[in-house]
Amino acid sequence: MNHHNDQISRITTLLRKVYNSKRIDYNNIAVTYINSVTEAIFTSIIANRNGIYIARTPLRNALGRFGKRAKQTYWRDVLEESEESLYNVLEVGTKIGGQSIISRIAVHNYKQIIETADVTQYIASIHAKLKDESDGVLTLSKLQIDVDNLADYINNNLDDKQRNSTMDRNVDTATVLLRLARACPNNEIPVLKKMSSFGREYHSAPSLQGAPAIIRKAALGPHVTEIDISNAVFTWMYNEVDDYTRTKLKAIANYLEHKESVRSQLAKEIFGDVKNYDEKTSVKTLKTVMTSMGFGGRLNAGSGVYYNKQGKLVELAFAQAVKSPALRQKIIDHHFFSRFVRELNVVKKNILPKYKAQLMQNEELLTTSGKLSHNKAMAWLYQHAEKDIMNKMVNELNLNVVLGVHDGVYVTDEIEERTVNRWMQSQWLMGKAQVKQINKQHADEHTIETAPIELTSNSMLVDSTAYKSAADLIYKLSQIKQDHHI
Repeated sequence: MNHHNDQISRITTLLRKVYNSKRIDYNNIAVTYINSVTEAIFTSIIANRNGIYIARTPLRNALGRFGKRAKQTYWRDVLEESEESLYNVLEVGTKIGGQSIISRIAVHNYKQIIETADVTQYIASIHAKLKDESDGVLTLSKLQIDVDNLADYINNNLDDKQRNSTMDRNVDTATVLLRLARACPNNEIPVLKKMSSFGREYHSAPSLQGAPAIIRKAALGPHVTEIDISNAVFTWMYNEVDDYTRTKLKAIANYLEHKESVRSQLAKEIFGDVKNYDEKTSVKTLKTVMTSMGFGGRLNAGSGVYYNKQGKLVELAFAQAVKSPALRQKIIDHHFFSRFVRELNVVKKNILPKYKAQLMQNEELLTTSGKLSHNKAMAWLYQHAEKDIMNKMVNELNLNVVLGVHDGVYVTDEIEERTVNRWMQSQWLMGKAQVKQINKQHADEHTIETAPIELTSNSMLVDSTAYKSAADLIYKLSQIKQDHHI
């Protein structure tokens, strides 16, 4: 707290030197500045964003300006250029109407802030957002954190001599959550919830919904069960098409039936000649690629970037997952992926006409020219189906939910995987779920680094006949029982 007061004192002294006036509340400007930056740091960390982001335009307006009316200066600009600045601006964010909406920043004394900043102000800001919200979209709930288990997780990882950057980021997230929980009655952190028009319920920070899975488990503690629908988007597609079309979806069916084997074999086929090849890393990368494809992600081997409607250069999810253009081309050319893409196009052509009249009534799903956006429409249909089946599962299995994460839930019930799978298969053909009992966290989290995958010098000399053999092997893995599934 002394450090906090000293910081306020230094900032107020600086502001008075710049422009001295009895009418200005320098202390309020300093406190608002510190609290706003702290909120941005906490929100970014808990939301597991790739960096720290702050909305600089609202900050500029909140701090106000000074000087003669003809030529006034914003206090935010003064602070950003001063020795008391809490951050450097690394990247100005998306611009709408000429205003910077969000910017990526590098925070000075980052560790000190997350360990000593006043968390009560951050908690108060959460309640203030609910109070200021007038259209009833936001709702407030509470989530109890197992502070002892979370503290154990932090201590175990701090003592781990094999820590990596992923573990460091996770420790930061856990540290902020722990400080917030300890400052709340019964260790129950406030969570703001908002229902999307696409059907999903989104939680804003502080929330475990966007946190890494390892943090969710550590924060919820032992004796909680995680239920996750396997390959939910592809399972929904498989069930949504008509019977005849379903017989054509061989690649999708194989993936649903044997996803682990398929991913493992594809990883060897595509990344096996990469220097320092690691199967776990490669499988994780392919999972990201497949998920992106399920939501309409484009496969592009070129630059991997495009300009969005605001004129901002955006990197494709495919390029984020696979940095090497040569490897992206290898995925695109692979027999399994080329067939998978064709089948996804067949799925769209089969599903969308059934709902077109309904979808065309939703302006959110239309392009600027008034046509139906196929990717948005598919996402809208899937996310509503996802919400419906999750709600039905919770109700019919009498589950006590502590946290929802779209296609999964964390519950306090002890339930067997076979019980959930019997229910899933009564709802969806090839429906499956993974059920895991969460145990106390230990210092065994050696999460894979997400370094860009590069090719070795001889990596492009792979025999192209390997593609056929891989496809043959993958298809042999699945002998689909037509009379049962179709």
